[in-house]
Amino acid sequence: MLLKNNKLSNSMKSRRKHTQTYVISGSKFTRGVTLIELLIATAIGIILSVLAINYFSLNVKTRDANSAYATLKDNGAVSLYFMTFFGRSAGIQTIPIYGDVSILNGECSKVMDYCTFDSKIGSDRLAIRKFFPVHTQACNGQIAYEKEDFIDIFSIETNDNYSALVCQSYSLTDQEWLRGSSRKRVLQIGVEDFQVQFYQPDTTQPVNAELVTDWGRVQGVEVAFLANSEVPAFTQKSNKRFKLLDADIKSFNDRKARQIFQTTIAFNNQFLEEITP
Repeated sequence: MLLKNNKLSNSMKSRRKHTQTYVISGSKFTRGVTLIELLIATAIGIILSVLAINYFSLNVKTRDANSAYATLKDNGAVSLYFMTFFGRSAGIQTIPIYGDVSILNGECSKVMDYCTFDSKIGSDRLAIRKFFPVHTQACNGQIAYEKEDFIDIFSIETNDNYSALVCQSYSLTDQEWLRGSSRKRVLQIGVEDFQVQFYQPDTTQPVNAELVTDWGRVQGVEVAFLANSEVPAFTQKSNKRFKLLDADIKSFNDRKARQIFQTTIAFNNQFLEEITP
């Protein structure tokens, strides 16, 4: 009987040995966390947080840069579009430029706002004379009447808020601004410089205004724009230099992105005889 009781006692002790638990403040657990493990987990959390912040910051910078470059591309492309659209529709051979003879012969003083002006330091001004047998829209948005002789004038307007490609229109028939409006219509903002050269017959390279020998035979123009991103594209300022056609080099030190956009525009009606009122 004693032996049997001893076996029973030993069995109960063994069972208690394998099912033993610890009780602290009424909660049961098998094992705690050491200080080293806690420090390692904290370090890993900090590293992951830093990586996440850097990744987010890089994405924001990339997004801003991509947006700035997209704006830059749009500004340059739209400027070329407007210049090509209004340039190809020149209704008469001549382009008013230098001289003090008669505007109707395609010549006028370069100091006049409705005449072509060639500048190596600043932006050029291009005046294209037109004549249409039907009503048409001038580049300033006004309507030129049937058989009205007028000029579209392209230049760069700069103020504290923006720089832009603008246009005015002048009526040679009425000898005043077209429909009495001298306002400059903004065609595209984000354009800082505009340069133009001219193609003459039997030449493969364009020349500046001073070398044009016969304005009545100008067959086309080479135009170049310097467009910018309007908003910062870089995190730090940097020096950048650009040269458009025959103009002097222009330097900038800021965070904007810039690019030169250039194209050739041939006048569709270059073989028409000049028509004067």
